[in-house]
Amino acid sequence: MIAGVGLERAIEMNDKYIKVGDFTKDGFKGNGHGTFEEKYEDAPFVEEENELVDQMVDFKNDRKELFNFATKIMSKSQIKSKGKSLFPIRIKSEKLILLHEELYTQLLLDNLIDSKNDFVFIQLPKYDIAINGKKLQVPLPTKYLNIVEAYKIKQSGSRAILLSKNTFSIGDFINGELIGTSVDISN
Repeated sequence: MIAGVGLERAIEMNDKYIKVGDFTKDGFKGNGHGTFEEKYEDAPFVEEENELVDQMVDFKNDRKELFNFATKIMSKSQIKSKGKSLFPIRIKSEKLILLHEELYTQLLLDNLIDSKNDFVFIQLPKYDIAINGKKLQVPLPTKYLNIVEAYKIKQSGSRAILLSKNTFSIGDFINGELIGTSVDISN
C-alpha cells in the first residue's frame, strides 16, 4: 500500500505529479514525485499564527532560491545535462534526511562549502560529478559516488541533488524544473 491509512491521508495526482500524504485544513504534509511548477508570486498570505503555514512559506521560498541558484550554476557548469533519466529515484524521506546530513558533513570536511547554510547543487550525469558547477577531481568523485550509491542513487542524464539547510530535492533537473522529489527536512 503506497499511501498507508489515516483520517486525512489521500493521493493527489495529475498529468505532471503525484502527492501522497495528509491533506489537512492547515496544508499538505507528505511526499511528492513529478514535475512541480510553483508560481512564486508575492501573494499575500492570511495572517495566522499557524506554524505550518509559516513552514510552507519558508520551504517554498527556500526551494525557489535553491532552484534559482542551481539554474545559474547550470548555465556556467562544466557539465551539461544529457536528457531525462529513464528510471525515477525511489527513496523514503527518512533516508533522504540521512543522506542530506551525510552529504553536508562530507562537503564541509572536504572544504567544498563553508557552512550548512550554503546551497549545494550536485550534478550526477553518467561518468561525471560536479558540485556547484565544478567538476570534481580524483579522489573526490569516487567518495561522493559511493555515498549516493549507498542510497541506491545512480548517475543518469540530468540527475541532480539540490540541498539547502531546510530542503532536499533529487531527480532530473532540466531548465530550472525538477522532475523528482523535494522534501522539507526542517522538522
